[in-house]
Amino acid sequence: MAYFNHAFKKSFLVDGTVTAGGTATSALGAGKLAIIDGSDWEVDTIANISNAGNLAYLVGGSYRQSDTIGNNPGHGGYAESIKSKGINLRYLHRLGVSKCEEGSAATSEICVASDCAPCGQNLFVRIDVKGSPALRFLNHNAYAIGDSSGDAAANGGPLPALLCCDGLDNSGDPQSFIDPVLAGAAAIQMLLADPIIKPFV
Repeated sequence: MAYFNHAFKKSFLVDGTVTAGGTATSALGAGKLAIIDGSDWEVDTIANISNAGNLAYLVGGSYRQSDTIGNNPGHGGYAESIKSKGINLRYLHRLGVSKCEEGSAATSEICVASDCAPCGQNLFVRIDVKGSPALRFLNHNAYAIGDSSGDAAANGGPLPALLCCDGLDNSGDPQSFIDPVLAGAAAIQMLLADPIIKPFV
């Protein structure tokens, strides 16, 4: 047997509510949500429905303004209100409301010290893509690794000469470390060229 909250789910696209008593389901405006008494199919309060021992229904008015498609009388019923299953209020212990929030993109910050990319070595950056977006798109989590050697294809040509250790540093000494900004940029550019990771970043 399924647990109650997994047994049945119903979604409503709501554009307001109707709280006045006596309104029939057929009179609900487009997107208007109401609590309906199952005995007379009219808007009522939870208290009245509970005291009468009746089933309650969540009902939303249909957004369909026309009841037929292509003037075909056989294609009808679209103006019918959208109803939940009957709710026995004796078994209802709690009602909750959660506010919808605008989604925001995740951000991350990479801090690299000036001596993190020694000459002759690569600086590696790994990105992992996990969670429901990756699972819906790929059916598995994914990752990619970029390094400071860069990707000539991603850079559109040869890599910048500054990524090589054949010059002098700011103090005039032979260069010991690659510029961390350039090393990081080359690694990230390689990651962004990955066809699997790119849609998520």
